[in-house]
Amino acid sequence: MPTRTLAARIRDAARSTENQETVDALRQAEAQEARRAATRELMEALESFGRELEVVTVTTGNNASLSLTWRTRTLTFQPDFEAGHVVAGELEILRESEEWILRVSPLLDLPLFDAGLEHLMVEALGIPVATADAEPLPSEPEVAPEPAEAASGDDGDGAPTDPEGDTPGTGTRGLASPPEKKRRHREDKREDRANDRGAFTSEMDRRADGNRLTPGSRVRDLDDDWF
Repeated sequence: MPTRTLAARIRDAARSTENQETVDALRQAEAQEARRAATRELMEALESFGRELEVVTVTTGNNASLSLTWRTRTLTFQPDFEAGHVVAGELEILRESEEWILRVSPLLDLPLFDAGLEHLMVEALGIPVATADAEPLPSEPEVAPEPAEAASGDDGDGAPTDPEGDTPGTGTRGLASPPEKKRRHREDKREDRANDRGAFTSEMDRRADGNRLTPGSRVRDLDDDWF
């Protein structure tokens, strides 16, 4: 009968729908359980990470939350097992392509391990973490060594000087304090007097040599007068 054929088609369609719904429900339940399991594993990993830090205080709440405290700052991880994500402070941790990511902004996602956690430690807790690609700290500027004092007989530029401090060829003396000037003045006067005495003695010796007659010269003079 035609009605039997129609009934069979409707029955088959209904059963197919029921079967599909059952399959979909099973799939949804499996996916839900997978999200819960993954979220639990994430919370356990975060707790383990916090304890490995050793510098933060780790506390857990009755609602499965996890808090990390450093000094006066606290970062709380609040899981949502049904949705399969975790709220970390003001940011959200999501699971995409079997990987957990930290959504910093609509245009920036960081892998939770390691860049995402590092971002949370720095921005939420204020821990000064030095990143691997951070620029090195500027070193202290090198101080140029003081120029060595000129050795005796050298004015510093390689030109020798006399003990009085005069530079050859210039006839000028270096700057000196008033007592030094007086000392140099007295030495100059003594030197001038010594030079004058030497010049006088030389002149007298020269004159004496000119007037002194040797025996030979006297004989010649007498011979000249005799003849």
